[in-house]
Amino acid sequence: MFEAELQSAKIDAEVKTSDSVDKLAPHGLLFDFSRVLQILINLVTNALKFTRHGQSRSIRLTLGVSLNRPSNDDTSATPLPRIHSDRNLRTPSTEVEVFLHFTVQDTGVGLTVEEMAMLFQRFSQASPRTHVQYGRSGLGLFNARELAEIQGGQIGVSSEYGIGTLFRFYISTKRPQLPEFYNGSIDNLSLREKSNATPE
Repeated sequence: MFEAELQSAKIDAEVKTSDSVDKLAPHGLLFDFSRVLQILINLVTNALKFTRHGQSRSIRLTLGVSLNRPSNDDTSATPLPRIHSDRNLRTPSTEVEVFLHFTVQDTGVGLTVEEMAMLFQRFSQASPRTHVQYGRSGLGLFNARELAEIQGGQIGVSSEYGIGTLFRFYISTKRPQLPEFYNGSIDNLSLREKSNATPE
């Protein structure tokens, strides 16, 4: 999706998937892919906007899975007060709750502490210089925050002015409940009775 823009801006991009994905979610997870994709589009678009004119140009996206809700130490990014309660979004006790988490890190212009405080607010840019130099209304990050929270997650940011910015977010997902006769392969389901049947 961003390949042409990355090449034209000469930005190095890397996507890394943690080993935790294969270990904790070998058969996939149940979540709203379109909502997660929209968050990633907003964050990567933002990273492109602030990285394309820097001397060092790179964007790194990572994906991981955990059984425990990520803490502040896990995210290494300042969490924001919730604007949506997730009390009605908790996974039923009969389901296995798994947390899907992402990072989007860039080597762009970075943000000051004051500018970070203004992020994720509706129609708010980090500062007047942001609107003048980079345009847009600032609504994308607000939407990203909403989408993360309505999926039982949270988003945060850490940055150093002149160095770059790191966004982290996570959502609550479920591991699919496989039928009892499942034998280990999505493409090869078999009944226990069949496996014990006498060959003709």
